[in-house]
Amino acid sequence: MIYLSENEIGFDAQGLGFPSIRGCHAIVYVTSNGLFGLHNYGGDLARDWPERSAVFGQFVSGHAQGTGAGKTLYGVCYATTQRAYTVNGIAPKQNWKGELAAFAAAVGFNGPIYGYDLAGRGFQPPAYVHYTSVGSTCVIQVKPWNKADSGEGANNTPQDYQMIARNKNGVGYELKATKQQVVTSMSTAGLTTVYPEKLR
Repeated sequence: MIYLSENEIGFDAQGLGFPSIRGCHAIVYVTSNGLFGLHNYGGDLARDWPERSAVFGQFVSGHAQGTGAGKTLYGVCYATTQRAYTVNGIAPKQNWKGELAAFAAAVGFNGPIYGYDLAGRGFQPPAYVHYTSVGSTCVIQVKPWNKADSGEGANNTPQDYQMIARNKNGVGYELKATKQQVVTSMSTAGLTTVYPEKLR
């Protein structure tokens, strides 16, 4: 299990955790080899989707487990409130679908997309989002984020755990090493199972 903080991208065969989801998006791509995820900080406007999703696709294709068949794509966020999708008169849910479709396209995935909107569900932001692999799907659990529930340590699997950042020239994004200290543990006490809706 690895834990992806803002802008961190990673792979784990069994589970991914996302600390402190507020305006961010906990995106997970389920494959036959395991889970690829991105804690997508910002990037809620359509102009950002091609660049950020391309780096996600680069991480998947370049990973040793990246050849696994795609099964499902998930996105959990405060889609109708904190994510700030309401732009140019387009409804938040439509933009939510658009962002996830961009990530699916970046990995060549044409299968089902599911999402869970944390807004109005009793989870005050920020939230902790926990994905556990179950065959071709995931169990998704949520609880309020509390930093005191987490522990930090070194990133001991750099091949599985990186981050995306702006290029030095300020145009586009690239993969970089994570911070020296990353979240390495999280209490599971208080997790509530949630049930996503099918978006595609």
